[in-house]
Amino acid sequence: MIKLIAFLLFLYLFLAYVLRWLVLSNSPEFFKQYRDRTLFTGFFDRFVPTVFHFFLEYCSYGIALILLAADYIYHYIIIYFKPEKISTPVSEEKPPILLIHGYMMRGWTLMYLKKRLQKDGWNNVYTWSYIPPSKNIPYYAKQLENKVSDILKETSQAKIILICHSMGGLLARYYISHLKGKSYVEKLITIGTPHKGTQLWSFTFNPCGTDMRPGSNFLKKLGLIPATIKTLSIFSSFDEIILPYQNSCLKGKNILNKEFDNLGHMRLVFSAQVYEEIQSFLSKSDYSLDTRILQK
Repeated sequence: MIKLIAFLLFLYLFLAYVLRWLVLSNSPEFFKQYRDRTLFTGFFDRFVPTVFHFFLEYCSYGIALILLAADYIYHYIIIYFKPEKISTPVSEEKPPILLIHGYMMRGWTLMYLKKRLQKDGWNNVYTWSYIPPSKNIPYYAKQLENKVSDILKETSQAKIILICHSMGGLLARYYISHLKGKSYVEKLITIGTPHKGTQLWSFTFNPCGTDMRPGSNFLKKLGLIPATIKTLSIFSSFDEIILPYQNSCLKGKNILNKEFDNLGHMRLVFSAQVYEEIQSFLSKSDYSLDTRILQK
């Protein structure tokens, strides 16, 4: 069984990166950069690093699947026999943080970020799993609204910070633009979020996949993030899920875009470099500049 899962994961990633290559090779940027080269120019210089980073992304997905399985086992088996003790939130001036996972994942897949944040003094860090995995994004955004309300009431705070991976960022944006999030979100951090959609989901009829298609009605209605909410969008040119990867870039005031190289979609979650960028953003209190230019 484990071998089958490992093989299917490899096949999935391989096909995703093949599709990524096809999208990339048909882009104007590609022709501009490689118009004077043949297919095999510098092949081995690119091949070895690509295989290495592919392997790291494969391992990252393996870790995520283990955490996903552990999350299901804990919340659907262990707690059934031994109810979870309700912990009292720590009283502090810092706003609470809610980590929002991506499509088909659960809260524990962001456990690395949670532990790092807690180690650095952010005591009230929450994970959350939205269910079931068969509805559309506005449905989950309503669940998010209820979760944020519970956290703010529990911590006696007025504002919250949302850190989101992949589709989780679209939930947060819908909550901000169409529900009550504009009044309650202090900062928004998205990691590998398809803000303009992804061509990967052009082949699915799942409600969430339909919402994430480029040019979908859902994306058209999202609107801009208010300038009152300081926002950081983190993404990578090596992302195999966001096609093209530039669709993770945001525009607007008080928005910072940070681009990384050689980090796959899931590896973004476990990267120490990404976490350092998150921590730096959280520690700053003023973002008065319009930061629409991509940064590397």
